[in-house]
Amino acid sequence: MQTIIPAPKVVYRVKEMTPIQSHLAAEAYQLAKDTLAFIATIVFVCAMIALCIMIKIPS
Repeated sequence: MQTIIPAPKVVYRVKEMTPIQSHLAAEAYQLAKDTLAFIATIVFVCAMIALCIMIKIPS
């Protein structure tokens, strides 16, 4: 005996973004990417400086 699952009564429609919203979303994404790249660069430079200091201390 099979169980019949009723179809959902409510259909959710995905609202498409207007061109302005799409443009703002693209700008926000680009800004976030640039910010993360900047932070990663700072962390990398600090790590290299720390590495150089650690290498020079014993000698």
